[in-house]
Amino acid sequence: MEKLEQTFKQANWEQLAITAHGLKGSGGTFGYPEITEIAGRLEQAAFSADGVTAEATISELRMRVTEIVDSAEETRRPIMILGEISQSCNTPV
Repeated sequence: MEKLEQTFKQANWEQLAITAHGLKGSGGTFGYPEITEIAGRLEQAAFSADGVTAEATISELRMRVTEIVDSAEETRRPIMILGEISQSCNTPV
């Protein structure tokens, strides 16, 4: 996200489009169609050098990525607890 925001601040539209395109593909690859959709809109904004739309879309992307990371951390906690229980019982989970 930092690279994306820095590229936007530099108004490097070509690099922003390239980075957004990569995010678009990664979203699809890892099962996050909403990331693919948002990154696609960012890619189009970069092609058009539309700073207002790009800024709003980057903000939306940051919020969604934060939600995904937070959700992953919440999902990981029960798995870590199961691992600790397994170790204390000497039983693999």
